[in-house]
Amino acid sequence: MSTSTKKRTFWIFVLGGVVGLLVSLGIAQIVHATSGEGTCSSCHVMTPMVASYQADIHGGKNSKGLKANCTDCHLPHDGAASYFFGKMKISLHDAWAQLFYDKSKIDWQDKRKHSNAYVYETGCTSCHQNLQTSGSQAGKAFLAHRDYYEKRTDKTCVQCHENVGHKDLGTYLNANLGAKK
Repeated sequence: MSTSTKKRTFWIFVLGGVVGLLVSLGIAQIVHATSGEGTCSSCHVMTPMVASYQADIHGGKNSKGLKANCTDCHLPHDGAASYFFGKMKISLHDAWAQLFYDKSKIDWQDKRKHSNAYVYETGCTSCHQNLQTSGSQAGKAFLAHRDYYEKRTDKTCVQCHENVGHKDLGTYLNANLGAKK
């Protein structure tokens, strides 16, 4: 292989690496920019969910002003690929539903019974790692979650914390969408 061919091959790899990095950073920025309630509230049907989220401690109504993004709970956090493909799947489904579903026929109260399908354990555990550690506050919290961490229960986080993330969601659904009781 000649020196000029080696140089050309080297620069092609460098250019490919730079382009790949820029595309990856762009995609990451788009995913991040569309992870909060601003994007999720762009659909009218999400109004009660966003309102109840904003009234919840996870929506920033807490003493520290900390806030979880929608994707912190509603996407898997067990790897970049599952997070990205989960985001794509949910986004495509939601766009399809917005365009083609008769949203007045959706039983939102019934959907709440299946929260395990769209709230991910890895989201909870990635933010609440402190529950498993010892310490003044975490020690007390660990006792309440001991069976979970010691694998003595099959319950998921949202099975015990049914209303987590969306304070009084049922009330908001009834008031805003006339959801079935």
